[in-house]
Amino acid sequence: MVIVDIGLRKLNVEHETSLSSVMIAKMEESVQELPSDISLSEARRRVDKYLREVIPDTFIRGFFLLNLSKGTKGNFQWRYNLKAISDSLKKDLLNDIKFTQPFYGKVLLVHGGKSHYVIQDDYPTIQKWFPNIKIKCIAEGNHYLHILNQNEFLEIVTSFINSDE
Repeated sequence: MVIVDIGLRKLNVEHETSLSSVMIAKMEESVQELPSDISLSEARRRVDKYLREVIPDTFIRGFFLLNLSKGTKGNFQWRYNLKAISDSLKKDLLNDIKFTQPFYGKVLLVHGGKSHYVIQDDYPTIQKWFPNIKIKCIAEGNHYLHILNQNEFLEIVTSFINSDE
């Protein structure tokens, strides 16, 4: 099993959930008024401009914009199921995971040194529930380390998968 930048610590998702709700609402709004006669690249440019206020990070906006598409009727839409994402954020599913016994299988946790989802203080609890875990930190990585630190990430995961341990 490979776990990427998520730990077991209860996260304070209240702020992120309210921010995400605003972001999802803006994403839904952003496509409603787009004329159907514009190109996908023009639609992405307009939506990018519209979302800057709620998604200031250019990388994250660009990542989301990759999932903007033109429907069969010429309307623009998101490939994401925004309602399902919004509903799951409201339910705080990540903080509802309950463990009953340790998992003794082969596990790799790769996390970003600049991400808040896993910190070194979390290691003992993680190791309690995953006794055979290998933990690797990409020091300059953030939550998107599989994209922004792709080579180092792939090297770590490939090495783990190919190891006999």
